[in-house]
Amino acid sequence: MALARTRVLQRLAIGQLLALMLERPSIGTVLIADEDDDLARGILPTGLRLERGTLVAWLDNGLVQRNSDGQPLR
Repeated sequence: MALARTRVLQRLAIGQLLALMLERPSIGTVLIADEDDDLARGILPTGLRLERGTLVAWLDNGLVQRNSDGQPLR
């Protein structure tokens, strides 16, 4: 899956999102946006902000199930 180098809005399944965050250290933070927001151009939607460090900490503490290769279950 090709992703742009700049901030972009993407529509991904949660499993895809978690896998991409782990595979690509350059993705430091994602915003899981509420779909109901009617936004002006250039304004980020409200939602949950997830940082890569938080995801890694969750995995280290066993809060996200992983397969034998260390990838999150899809």
